[in-house]
Amino acid sequence: MPGRAPYGYRYRDGGYQLYPEAAMVVRAFFDHFLLYGSLGSAVRHINRRFHCTFAVSTGRRWLTHPWYRRSEPPLLRGDEAAQVDRWLRRNRAFAPRAASAPRALSGLVRCRVCTQTLRVASAPPKYLYLRCYQCPRSPKCAALDYTKTLNAIIQRITLDLPQSFSRIDPGSLINLRSRLDQSIAQKESVLLQIPKLLAQDILDLPTADQRQGTLRQELSVLMAQRAALPPVNLESITQNLSIPQFWHDLSEPERRSYLREFLRGITLDPQHIPQSISLQFFF
Repeated sequence: MPGRAPYGYRYRDGGYQLYPEAAMVVRAFFDHFLLYGSLGSAVRHINRRFHCTFAVSTGRRWLTHPWYRRSEPPLLRGDEAAQVDRWLRRNRAFAPRAASAPRALSGLVRCRVCTQTLRVASAPPKYLYLRCYQCPRSPKCAALDYTKTLNAIIQRITLDLPQSFSRIDPGSLINLRSRLDQSIAQKESVLLQIPKLLAQDILDLPTADQRQGTLRQELSVLMAQRAALPPVNLESITQNLSIPQFWHDLSEPERRSYLREFLRGITLDPQHIPQSISLQFFF
């Protein structure tokens, strides 16, 4: 690869090799992002742990840099890269502050009455609640106790998630993922051959540029389709998420990561909880 070596690698003996001390920083960043799905939190984590001063923009480049996914050895495995892509895709649906907020329900809950997204607010000493800051109604929709609402949503998830999963054919998901992986590998192989064809005068520069642009666009579409698929171990995860105690044993950031992994959104009527809670799953 031309240019400067990506952070975590160094040029030696005619090629790029892992630089252990720097690679440890990048790997810790990936591990934290894979667990919690928060870019800002992952950057703060490595800055504290390794006494660094990396910017959020640097972390964002690491998440999408192809070298970390396709090098030998890669710092990001194929299944982990798919998880990163899912997190990035999920987070685009949230406002920047909600995407990195530690609370599990941040950015997820929408009021069915006024159609506004509910925000997490706090009051002394430690009272948390959900309220709509831009409610157009008069009187405004009532604020909700955060903990009680979260418990009601968890109860609904344990009932609705198994039913939603039962409509999925695991075999078809495996076949679809395999076909996408094969298509991605085939197009990446063709993309790597273009410089050789250009050097051999089999392709001229305009044709090579056009073909590379087309292949990259097709790759982007295929990767987006793969990122939208549920996790490979969806069945085992669903079994755990169907147990109420599993949710209560999680920390708030861990609950946040599971909710965003499976839920597109939550709608409810503040006056009729838990009966009005409606879940929109990604699958």
